[in-house]
Amino acid sequence: MRKKIVLALGAAATTGSLVVGGAFLNSASAITTAMTLRVEEGPGHSSDIDLGGRGNSQGDLEVFTGKLIDPRNEQVIGRTDGQCVVTNPATHQRVCVEVFTLEHGTIVITGSNPVGEEGEKVDNRSAVTGGTGRYANARGEVVEVGGGHEEAILIKLIP
Repeated sequence: MRKKIVLALGAAATTGSLVVGGAFLNSASAITTAMTLRVEEGPGHSSDIDLGGRGNSQGDLEVFTGKLIDPRNEQVIGRTDGQCVVTNPATHQRVCVEVFTLEHGTIVITGSNPVGEEGEKVDNRSAVTGGTGRYANARGEVVEVGGGHEEAILIKLIP
């Protein structure tokens, strides 16, 4: 039975559409050409979990959420949710997973980036590792410029 299910999914996937649990999903809604989205990260909330030694140490965790803002009109267009784990406190290195939720789907990013000292501006690059909806087949790069609570974010997507 398992082999039949895999073959059925494989056949449906080659047509560009897939039926899952009675729902019809069509890959035509995914991106077909390269696109760049510009957003700003507005105010949000974060919580720090201090593990190990007091202060910055390996395994410390930051969990955060915030608003995504269109810089052209200052309107809220989505939100960001994520978490970062300190991997090397000596170099301020951390690994982060973040999800941008927008009107037409989500964009998932993952990266290993340094954290600047308080007030220091740091530019980070992360990989787009997937998405849903309009961004279902997305891959590419996210460049976060600045730091603090208001950050310029350039999302470069390719199909």
